[in-house]
Amino acid sequence: MKHILFTIPLCLFVFVGYGFGFVKPSPPEGDELKNAVKSVDRTYGSKIKRARKLTEISELAERLKSEADEENNSARQYALMIASRDLYMKAGNFQEALRLVEQLGSTFELNSTSIRDEVLAEAARFRSVDPISRWMLSFTFHNAIREALLGEDDRKANELAELAEKSASMSGNRKLVEFARDDLETVESLVDNDAEKEKIDQAFPELNSKLEVRGTEGFPDLKRAKEVGRDPHKGISGADDALNVYFLKLQTPVNINDLFLMINGQMTHLGRGTSLGKISASLDGEQWFPVGEWDTESCLLAAKRKNLWGIKLSGPEMLEIKKIAVKFDYTKGSDRFEVFQVTAVR
Repeated sequence: MKHILFTIPLCLFVFVGYGFGFVKPSPPEGDELKNAVKSVDRTYGSKIKRARKLTEISELAERLKSEADEENNSARQYALMIASRDLYMKAGNFQEALRLVEQLGSTFELNSTSIRDEVLAEAARFRSVDPISRWMLSFTFHNAIREALLGEDDRKANELAELAEKSASMSGNRKLVEFARDDLETVESLVDNDAEKEKIDQAFPELNSKLEVRGTEGFPDLKRAKEVGRDPHKGISGADDALNVYFLKLQTPVNINDLFLMINGQMTHLGRGTSLGKISASLDGEQWFPVGEWDTESCLLAAKRKNLWGIKLSGPEMLEIKKIAVKFDYTKGSDRFEVFQVTAVR
């Protein structure tokens, strides 16, 4: 009888606990937050003050993040994560800062949107951010603008679009500036005309960085193909990495399975050297997918086609895109690989 009386409450406890599941803690406030911040400052304050180089600051941010992952005290964990986010921003590593914001939202019961927007505002003021990171940021702005428009927060949508333009201007990259200005004009038009969800979806389609992009060698029917985007600048893979990324804004949303990349490029000393490298594509600047490559033999074959390369893209069946980036990574060889332009056709 005693055994039965003991097991009934125990079973009820297990069932109730299982039913409620995990409850995220609220962020610390007041004295609890102050004490947690002081605790982190006692441990890392002097190290943070001594860190001068961007690499040192970024490494320190990673150290705080790692400790936060193992911390059992939620108040100190929160203080560590916020301090880590601030250090990543100070180092100009906005990709990691934004990842940390996502982690804050999944760990604590809070609205991470305002914290994300703080990171984006700081990114718009920061000069030393490479073009690929700016490309990633442009997609974060894209999704944030979409969210504000769908939430009918027109003021926030305009504010984010203006910050996106400022961020792109800091890059000095003409294509990124064009993208941001187009987005700002689109936001203003949508707001002025009280656009419904369907038009917002067309202008700012939902983007998911987990969507895979694939590529195979292939050419469209050039008589029927239509150009939908182009980046005509000259880059040399193996020389200036900043010039080896091509940003293409498409005239209208295009299903990725209807898209071809036409690349005009060649080895620097065709027939007298060797060259090997990879071609990657990205929808968001964070994830890059291999879609092609070049080697000495393929360069000789391309020379017979006026140095023209064709890549047929593929991906999820219903995925329509408005922007895509293409990157050329030199691997080895005596020769670099010159790219004169990248064109998107459908």
